[in-house]
Amino acid sequence: FGAVIIMFSSMFLVGCTNENKNSERTITKVSNEIDTLSLNKYKQYKHVIKEFNLGRKRFSEQVDIDIKGLISAPKNRKNAPILIILAGNENIVKDGPSSRDLYRGYKYLAESLAESGFLTLVIDTQFKDTQFDDDSIVEDKILGELYDYHIENLKNSIEGKSSIYGLSLNKVGDINNIGLIGQSSTAKSIFNICSKKYESKDKSIKALLSITPGESLITTTAYPDVPTAILVAEHSLNTKTGFDIYNEIENSIDRKNVALLTYLIGGNSKKFNEKIKEEKILEAKVNEVVNSEQDDESSSNTEDTIVSSKSVSTSDNIISEEKIAMSENVDIINDTSLHESFLSTYCISYFKSMFNEDEEFKNILFGNSVSPTKMYGLNVLNKYYNSEKEDIYSSSWTKGARFKRSSVVDVIESSMSEVDTAVNLNEPTATIEMKLKQVNWEKKRSSMSINLKNVDLSKYSAFNIRWVLNSFSSLNTSSYQSVVLTLEDSHGKASSIVLDSENALRKIEGREKIDENGYSQWSRYTPLSDTRVPFKAFKDVNLKELNKFTISFGNSESGSIYIDDVSLIG
Repeated sequence: FGAVIIMFSSMFLVGCTNENKNSERTITKVSNEIDTLSLNKYKQYKHVIKEFNLGRKRFSEQVDIDIKGLISAPKNRKNAPILIILAGNENIVKDGPSSRDLYRGYKYLAESLAESGFLTLVIDTQFKDTQFDDDSIVEDKILGELYDYHIENLKNSIEGKSSIYGLSLNKVGDINNIGLIGQSSTAKSIFNICSKKYESKDKSIKALLSITPGESLITTTAYPDVPTAILVAEHSLNTKTGFDIYNEIENSIDRKNVALLTYLIGGNSKKFNEKIKEEKILEAKVNEVVNSEQDDESSSNTEDTIVSSKSVSTSDNIISEEKIAMSENVDIINDTSLHESFLSTYCISYFKSMFNEDEEFKNILFGNSVSPTKMYGLNVLNKYYNSEKEDIYSSSWTKGARFKRSSVVDVIESSMSEVDTAVNLNEPTATIEMKLKQVNWEKKRSSMSINLKNVDLSKYSAFNIRWVLNSFSSLNTSSYQSVVLTLEDSHGKASSIVLDSENALRKIEGREKIDENGYSQWSRYTPLSDTRVPFKAFKDVNLKELNKFTISFGNSESGSIYIDDVSLIG
């Protein structure tokens, strides 16, 4: 095998090829990692940043709010896209205002965005829950009014009519090209704001980014049909919420625009913002019943606790997150600077793509590259929505694939223990049930083949497989399962892709937890994710006269995986 490194923009495709003349087969080993140096590539501008406090203003005729935040701008750039960040309210104290300002924790992000060419406004939203109790409708209305207030001020500043933020913004920004970012409690709010703008024929919001969504505000409208990215850290207040939002978007009727969910393995949502303190009860990664006396003792000894997830028990049953995250999660990322660099580069490259200033994220979203196992140096899992998708195999079908030397079992992944049959699969969702195929093998040369004789590939660009390794199964004796994807044409020529470092087929190290009802659960989330390989990665086959597509599991003596579907995407 000879080694070749091919660079596409800031993506790396690493391959080794060898042609076997007897079988007319080409074998390629592929992997993909988005360049960790991308952040430096984007920083092209000097910037200016300023904190502002515009005084108090009454919203929704009942709540007085201090209008605070940060504004940053690139120097010597005109008509820059505008990014607006709703900073969330992680530090809210129910009985009074917080002494900390969460928006200040995003100074690094505002500076990076400005250096990359974006006019950026970080809005303080810590009024939430301080003036009233859990009134989602009022919160939604106030956030919409607050957004409109800042948009009007930005418009006047850009037109040279005002300098209310303390900066000269004359002609700096483009009020018709806006990206909206929400974090935690406001990560759902951005969908409501965008939907209402589109309903009023205002289509200035071109893309959305939802960072570690929380549950404090319900979505009062349908998810808007605009490009959407959702970033979820493994350790978060409500890890499941981001997956639930993505599932609803993916199941939307007649959606045209792309959506992406990125799951940061070992990530901690609190480390995206240094102002988020260790005060929140984290969502459960396990099922463990602890009596109230143990709960009280755990709460008094640690700052963070976890609430049980896939369980009939209530949130009264809690355990210390430290016992899991620190002692069991070998992937945990403790470095705040890594989180900040990741979020900065993710935001920049995503919005650069959405505003047609860079191709990096478009390559991810639209299937022009191998799906990445690492982004900016950190391990990720991704799910992609593309309206141009056709299933060539689904786990809900009774037929459609031929399995050799393996056993196949129909299972259901559900948050309800009485329905769930996917033992120890821990998909982070509370809203949907999934029919899956559990594929087990104990012999080499096991495989799954899909007939492609009558399939038209002309309007598609890649194969996409949604699957996950069964981390619990003793059949998986190594950290990764290596698989081979083979495309064969009707002339007997075949091209194979070797995948041996896919995070989708990587064991999530953890342990089995069993609750008092005997219900078993893996101690960490094991999300299904998408592996995508573009047709161009397969060499020397006739894509117009194909015979079959084969997934070979038999590189190892044994293994176990769950498969959702295999599809073609545009």
